[in-house]
Amino acid sequence: MPLTKVVTDESGTEIAWSLSTSADHVWELLTGPESVSLWLGAVVEGEIAPHASFTVDHGEGTLCRSKVLTYAEPRVLRYSWEFPDEPPSEVEFKLESSGAGTALTVSHSLPSDLVDSYHNGWPVHLTFLEAAALGEPLPPSMFWKLHATMSRLSSTRDSEPSHRG
Repeated sequence: MPLTKVVTDESGTEIAWSLSTSADHVWELLTGPESVSLWLGAVVEGEIAPHASFTVDHGEGTLCRSKVLTYAEPRVLRYSWEFPDEPPSEVEFKLESSGAGTALTVSHSLPSDLVDSYHNGWPVHLTFLEAAALGEPLPPSMFWKLHATMSRLSSTRDSEPSHRG
């Protein structure tokens, strides 16, 4: 199962995801401008490199500006995360070889009032990352559809009793 752990609290979200590809390949997906566009958004300025700054368009001109804070290839990537209408936060990706694949942990440290707004977004981005890693990228038009499905599943899980079938 790709999703292996989700921890959300007042300081942010941590998600563990298992990918059936090498850490080097996952690193390329996390840092290569063409690869990043397959799972996060288009790198429209700068680059994801040591001490560099970059801007990602998440669609329709929604820009996130970032500065690389840690670049330890191919194990740790950490950068700031700054949307114009949010306080700055940080995202960290940790990669660890696991059998024939890679265990990826994504941590997003952010103000408590924003934690819920990212709860469903990261699993959707990681689903896109996994599809790209498998050589079968999902079309960008599926992002918000999948996000709506995840949101519905989350709200159903939180508001309805569990059923076993």
